[in-house]
Amino acid sequence: TRYWRDWSSDVCSSDPDAVRAALDYLKKPVPAESASDPAAEYFNNVIAILLAQPDEVVGFSGTLLAVVGDKALPVILRNYAMQHLYHAWSRERNPSLKREIEGCLKLHLEDARSPLQGVALLTTSRLFDQALAVKGPDGEKLTPLGGRPARDPLFVSQPLSYDRQDFIGSALRVTEDAAASPVARAAAFHVLLLQEVNQAVYPARKLLRESGTPDEIRCAALAALGAFGTPEQDKEFLRSIPVKPELVRAAADHALRKLHKIRSNP
Repeated sequence: TRYWRDWSSDVCSSDPDAVRAALDYLKKPVPAESASDPAAEYFNNVIAILLAQPDEVVGFSGTLLAVVGDKALPVILRNYAMQHLYHAWSRERNPSLKREIEGCLKLHLEDARSPLQGVALLTTSRLFDQALAVKGPDGEKLTPLGGRPARDPLFVSQPLSYDRQDFIGSALRVTEDAAASPVARAAAFHVLLLQEVNQAVYPARKLLRESGTPDEIRCAALAALGAFGTPEQDKEFLRSIPVKPELVRAAADHALRKLHKIRSNP
């Protein structure tokens, strides 16, 4: 295995052999078991430097898909590869490869057994972010100077395999799927917040009133309640949440502040 310092400058200058070596490294990386492991950072840096290439890196999409699909690799590395599938998708010119990326994401976001379900939800959400209005700190829609927004050249297409409503339906189901991990269910709430889906308030209210809901999910549900709830329906319940654990109580306080802001800024 070549070390980063041996070929990073060649990759930066688009040397074909160095680019190929970087792609090969991604397929057979040094194992890493956590984000704090230097090998994990190294792996992510290799992806980043390939993304920085001035010319298209042929085989980049296929390499990331191979990493995501290789169950022999550590989950943290597969996780990083899946996060970057968004960047591969946004740059990919081949429609069949774009569909393959979309299919990979959909497979994992709908599979409660996948350790990548949460990151698949978050990554897929980015494919639909271009449809959202740019807003200010209080939720107000921002009007570009000159009246016409600049368009990001990467945001030029929508997913080919499924639409936003299909994705939102999947995310709503994950919030209440007892077979899904708390991480994935919390990610589903986060996605619904990003996509401004006010229906998220219904599973949020339900889960917050169920005993045994993990704190991670409760915090995510409280964020949804603060964004989409109403003072009339939710204020007293939020006030009644115990002071322990502190993290959940802090999330409830934040939700209360959000609801008060909604009332004072209709």
